[in-house]
Amino acid sequence: MLDVDALSEINDVNFKAGQNWAHTCGDAATLLLVAICHNQADATAADIAGITYAGAALTKLDNIKFLDTGTNHQNNLEVWYIYSPATGVNNIVATSGVADAYGCAVAVSYTGTRGADAFGTHAIAATGLGVSISVNVTGYEDGLVFAAGGGEADDAIAAAAGQTSRGTADYSLGAGRDNIVTASDKVGAGTVTVSYTRGVARALAIIGIPIRPAEAGRRRGISYNFDIWDPDQKILNEQGRNVPPWEIKRDRWIRVTGLLLPSSEAYDSFADDPEVAYIESVTYDDVAGSLNIKTSRGELGEVILARASGRKTL
Repeated sequence: MLDVDALSEINDVNFKAGQNWAHTCGDAATLLLVAICHNQADATAADIAGITYAGAALTKLDNIKFLDTGTNHQNNLEVWYIYSPATGVNNIVATSGVADAYGCAVAVSYTGTRGADAFGTHAIAATGLGVSISVNVTGYEDGLVFAAGGGEADDAIAAAAGQTSRGTADYSLGAGRDNIVTASDKVGAGTVTVSYTRGVARALAIIGIPIRPAEAGRRRGISYNFDIWDPDQKILNEQGRNVPPWEIKRDRWIRVTGLLLPSSEAYDSFADDPEVAYIESVTYDDVAGSLNIKTSRGELGEVILARASGRKTL
């Protein structure tokens, strides 16, 4: 089950020389996310140069820059991550390459996320003077959508209904350099909207990131079966009944028989069965009558299965 492991925050810092704060990851932690909002005294702010946790480098997932209204200071909202973070109490260290990267950060670690491919397609947005900001992303069954929010000034930013707040930090030393960062998440599949609001119109930004769960469909048995030599090219359900192509859903397991695969990728379940794949996306063209299924297994690619299943692609 995908769930929060631990939270941590750092306030009122200059990331120039490298700022560190303690974060505790439990034995089951599979993902660590760090949301940072910082600004500099010009309109061409540099990104954070790097972040480490327990000495291991994080990777920047996304960022968005947005200009302070009236101060000409550039805000920068960034999200960084590392898979399988070290367990126990360790330091997160964030470093900027410029002298005046003033800001704050929130870190959230999760359990039950999907291996080394935890993220779906994320979305970013920013506004000048505004009291709300939102983005839509495509979430996963039993997954979460992580929402990093950042803003000019340190007055409160509130997560919308349905989002669970995971921490807020601010930089409030004045001189027109105040900013705030907050993190929340929301359960949901399909189109998921995440948003933030505030009482005073100021610059706002948001980054929405869908997180895949390790167990979405992975311990519920095999939902579909497909024999590549079936002349009718049917996809069958658990009861052996034909499933119309427009009813096939992603985030399910499918067994493909009739094709000997050379290798096996380890999963939470079905680890030694190379015929089983996890469905990541489904596209059906009702005009052409074609079905495209993208799976987690490279061996079940378009070339092999398009040849084996007529004009259809699996």
